[in-house]
Amino acid sequence: MSTREKERLYSLLPMIYRTRDAAEGQPLRALLQVIETEFERIGTDIDRLYDNWFIETCQEWVVPYIGDLLGVRPIRAVPSANVSLRGYVANTLAYRRRKGTAAALEQLARDTTGWPAHAVEFFRHLCLTEHVNHVRGAGTMDVRNAVEAELVGGAFDSAAHTLDVRSAALHRGRYNIPNLGLFLWRLQAYPVGDVVPGVGLADCGEARQVGAHYTFHPCGIDAPLFNAPQSESAVTQLAEEQNVPGQLRRVALAAELDLIRQHEKSKPRRFLRDDVRAVRVFTQSHPGDAIVEVPPERIYVCRLPTAGGEAVAIDPDRGRLLLPPGANPHRVLVTYHYGASGDVGGGPYDRTESVEDVFTEPEIWQVAVAHLPTAPVRPGLLFKTLRDAVAEWNKQPVGTTGVITILDSLSEMDTGIGNLRIRIPGKSKLLIIGAQWPQLALSASPARGQFQASGVRPHWRGTLEIEGSAGASSDEPGAIFMNGLLLEAPIRVVAGNLGHLDVRHCTVVHVRDGTVVPGAAKINVASSNDRLAVRIHRSIVDGIGVAAPIKQLLVTQSAVGTGSTAAPAIDCPQTAAQVNESTVFGATRVLSLEASSSIFAATVEAIRRQQGCVRFCYLPRGSRTSRRYRCQPDYEIRRQVEAAAAAAHAQGGALSEPEKARIQAAIEGWLAPAFTAATYGDPGYAQLDDRCPVQIRRGSEDESEMGVFCFLKNAHREQNLRTVLAEYLPLGMEAGLFFVS
Repeated sequence: MSTREKERLYSLLPMIYRTRDAAEGQPLRALLQVIETEFERIGTDIDRLYDNWFIETCQEWVVPYIGDLLGVRPIRAVPSANVSLRGYVANTLAYRRRKGTAAALEQLARDTTGWPAHAVEFFRHLCLTEHVNHVRGAGTMDVRNAVEAELVGGAFDSAAHTLDVRSAALHRGRYNIPNLGLFLWRLQAYPVGDVVPGVGLADCGEARQVGAHYTFHPCGIDAPLFNAPQSESAVTQLAEEQNVPGQLRRVALAAELDLIRQHEKSKPRRFLRDDVRAVRVFTQSHPGDAIVEVPPERIYVCRLPTAGGEAVAIDPDRGRLLLPPGANPHRVLVTYHYGASGDVGGGPYDRTESVEDVFTEPEIWQVAVAHLPTAPVRPGLLFKTLRDAVAEWNKQPVGTTGVITILDSLSEMDTGIGNLRIRIPGKSKLLIIGAQWPQLALSASPARGQFQASGVRPHWRGTLEIEGSAGASSDEPGAIFMNGLLLEAPIRVVAGNLGHLDVRHCTVVHVRDGTVVPGAAKINVASSNDRLAVRIHRSIVDGIGVAAPIKQLLVTQSAVGTGSTAAPAIDCPQTAAQVNESTVFGATRVLSLEASSSIFAATVEAIRRQQGCVRFCYLPRGSRTSRRYRCQPDYEIRRQVEAAAAAAHAQGGALSEPEKARIQAAIEGWLAPAFTAATYGDPGYAQLDDRCPVQIRRGSEDESEMGVFCFLKNAHREQNLRTVLAEYLPLGMEAGLFFVS
């Protein structure tokens, strides 16, 4: 605000008074400046009060009051799922205008849960005798239509069914007059870059006789492909298959490709529209040649034509790619969508918040790594490999703050001699991140310290060694941060003096012959790093091994272990560990344990059990920890034993020890975590199954689920929907919630 705008009151005075005031040292001007400040505060408050009349501009504390004026039932806000009370209140009148319609219920489900939804009125799919003047269209199914037959029993089933009198609200019945179904997709579809390598060559015996086999997942494991969800064209339109993040179906994708080859444009495309394609394949014949996209008409599903030519075959269920016999391109690139429960393990999602608090220094040494063959090599700024960029970092003086930005999602198979060693001197900090520079043109230098932490998921295969080169007596050892990386390699902190190892939004696994090998890609810390703090956040790591004592081990919102409960997940017998909102698949052995809202799938042993506290966690039988508070199954066993003892006392008896043992054994038999999948690579990895006991699904401190996806607040989102359904359901109808993924 200019000086003239700040002195509005003084400028209103006649010139004669301002002249006389200037002659006397401007005391009147000073007085009016004080009055002006109070005037501005009153004006700002009046403007704010006016803004608070409207739901779009009001302050957050006003939202519940506006909702109360409309009689809106309160719901829980879930920021991680973009579910807010403001949006729900703002759309209340729109909901009520279309109250009772399937489209309104579908939108209500999306707005209160953040999950893609599809509403189905089951009475429309009943097989019954119809009047010829009121034909609804539910007739005999065309058994030759394999595309539609594959949908039977799912969310987009179009077949007619016989009567099912069971309750839909209890997940037992569907096709009945009063039943309505809301199908929900908990998994999200993540697009992987513009060009992602189909690495993980599996030569499967006679590879060159049957063609070159690839997997879409860069680590070489089977992972299904997902659809790229498209926005609905109108508010009143019910969601269709192309509008939800479901898995690509073989039959449907093959039929759509056949229509493309037949130049059939009258039928709409579900997965391969001109503007949005769920999967794309690129090839480069020779080094230096242009990267050319394989046209959709040359893509086949699970088969290759007799005359292969430039054709390719894909298997969307397993995420595999097959080139014709004799084809040997220099490079194969793919773009696809993978499925996951949430923003964990690195990916193309926005990770800005995870790096905002890392570096605050104005002067930052920054370079980039670009694997694309078209990217120029610029000495000192742009490198072709991570090894080259690290070599340049290792030359920097003590106290440097640096950033190595990997600009694409292509894989780098490290072929250097020996392991890649990163040296971190005292007072130095280094961030290695998968991100993009603000300037898309690589000919310009980026602004120092600026990058966009989204859009890419770099893959690196090799072995990383991190050496803290500060002196043993140094009080300020260096720090290294990793963000947004897919590392198919162990991370080893060698002997030295390192201050911080911060791993955020990363995946650290090892794959051999298409199978994840548990325990082969651990984060290992050697001795003499007693000042080291290891922090794992929103990551998937194969395991953590610390032989000697270190300053801190903190694991938050992460999955430790790649599915096997046999291999140790956390082996730090001389270090106090803190585990919050995480899932640990393997055994845990620590000096002492502080844990909250976590799932330990295998036994836990804390050597010092006088220290620490374990709260709202699941611990299997045989675990030895410090004091526990509301941990399962102990809490449920104690609750039921007390209830049985009270019942026995009311009848004049007492509960016997064999009866207590029977109750304990029965509860331990059923009260255990059930996962959709426990193997890395599966879309439902570490996701709690909806058949998991409610004591675990709602067992965390805030009554959401335990484990790595506690931050998604799935229990709160489901409860939001159940709360509002009673108001918007048609009279006499009941709704069932069906989780598709």
